[in-house]
Amino acid sequence: MIIRKFIVVLFCVTSACVSLSAQTNDLSGFADLLRVAPKRIKGLKLGDISPNELRGFEFFTNGKLKGLRLGISGQMDVVRALGSDCESRCSYDRNWDVVIEYYRTNVKRTYDSGGKDEKEQIIDPKFHGKIKSVRLVPRKKLRFDVLAIKDEFYKSRNVVFGHGFGTRPVNSNTVTYTDGFGLCYEVADRQAVDSSSRSLKYRKGTLLAVEYNVPNRIEDSLWVQAESPASTPTKSPT
Repeated sequence: MIIRKFIVVLFCVTSACVSLSAQTNDLSGFADLLRVAPKRIKGLKLGDISPNELRGFEFFTNGKLKGLRLGISGQMDVVRALGSDCESRCSYDRNWDVVIEYYRTNVKRTYDSGGKDEKEQIIDPKFHGKIKSVRLVPRKKLRFDVLAIKDEFYKSRNVVFGHGFGTRPVNSNTVTYTDGFGLCYEVADRQAVDSSSRSLKYRKGTLLAVEYNVPNRIEDSLWVQAESPASTPTKSPT
């Protein structure tokens, strides 16, 4: 397996600036590593829906997702809201596709307990199968109105560059607007050209996705210490 080196840089609107490098062919995990903290919401609870949805993008306030709650609703709730063919990815309507991620049993993390050994955590089993995030992707190119963004949103600029599988270059410049409820608008910060056809994929200012996530500080409370495998009892010699 060929391992390539990527440099990922996050440019923030504030003075904070993070620079990371990793040995990997997979860039999907960097979004979590570079996550920034938006404005803290007092009294925030699991399942709270953002009141900051922009006009025309009210998927939870007035749309088909109205009855769903992140961290509370499960796959059957999604099926009732979006149809029997939509447990994880499907068509929301003729203009949008929707991708839904759930908390899984095989996801683990480690943390430093202050001792010599790192402790392992899992999502509390009672949340397994509950919605972790909802991502809506427009089928058509939509121009995003930056002026519509409210003060409740935190802006960050993300730049990823390097090479993916083979020799194909990977370049991604996006701006994200995130509020304290986990609502995020992802917008292209530069035009992108298809590497094979050389045709224009999208222009700067194109809305790439609308995403709803369980806020970080709420999700942190869902992790519990993983139980050690039960040891097999030994029989006493007779």
